Amino acid sequence: MDKNSKWKLPSQRKAKNKYGSKKSGKYEQAATLQNSGDDSIPTFVKNYDKNKSKGKKDRKAKQFKPIIIATISAIVIGGLLGFTMLKMFGGFNDDIQAGGDGNLTPAVADAEDNKSEDKPVESAAYTLDPVSAFVLQGGVFSEKSNAEVWADDYEEAGLSSIIWEVESQFYLFAGIAGSKDEAKQAAEDLQGNGFDIFVKEWTTGGIEAELTDTEHDWLISFQNLWKETMNSLNNAESKSMEQWLTLSADYPEESEKLSGLSSMIKELSGEMETADSGKYQYFLLNLWLKYDEVLNK
Repeated sequence: MDKNSKWKLPSQRKAKNKYGSKKSGKYEQAATLQNSGDDSIPTFVKNYDKNKSKGKKDRKAKQFKPIIIATISAIVIGGLLGFTMLKMFGGFNDDIQAGGDGNLTPAVADAEDNKSEDKPVESAAYTLDPVSAFVLQGGVFSEKSNAEVWADDYEEAGLSSIIWEVESQFYLFAGIAGSKDEAKQAAEDLQGNGFDIFVKEWTTGGIEAELTDTEHDWLISFQNLWKETMNSLNNAESKSMEQWLTLSADYPEESEKLSGLSSMIKELSGEMETADSGKYQYFLLNLWLKYDEVLNK
């Protein structure tokens, strides 16, 4: 026995082999790892990764939360507005179908009225037929003042006359007739009173003017009634003013162009009910002159 070695009891040596051996410790450690399962990551590491992943998900949810709320709000508000508009226009259409234009709301009715008022009236170029008759000419003057002196002389003798200007010449007319023979007979009667009267055919050519359809139709009625009245001057039939008053009442109120002609009919109609042939001639001469002036403006 080596002197440096210490003597130990057998029991002590067995204990060292059982618990103090390095080889035995390695086996125990391997067994411990195998019993804990195949997962090589410690438990505290797993818990750390789960918490980190959960935090990321929470942050993403917070980022998208305002967008999701705004989207849902927009959908809800849009749906409510769409439903409201549908009800409004649906009720409006029902009112129109049930009651026609008379059931329009005041705002819509006013809009329709303004639209019709603002709409311009279309016009076109019309050429009217010439008007012709035989006139009793009392003179022609280069100065209007001279014509007016002669007109005063006719007035003093109880004769009505008009002054008609054409190309700076002033014609004095004291009567009118539908035929040359009638005009000659009337001229002889006036010449017996000391006046020099000449029979002359007077024509206003075809006049082209911008007119609406209603204006054109009214002027055609005017021409026809004027000719009818002139042809009845020497006839026994009544020369009632009722037709002229009716024509004046039918005047197109939207027309400014023909207002002067309509006004003259109203002014002269009152005194023509009991007028003689001479007054009717004066009436027709004035209307003819105004007709020419209005359309040649």
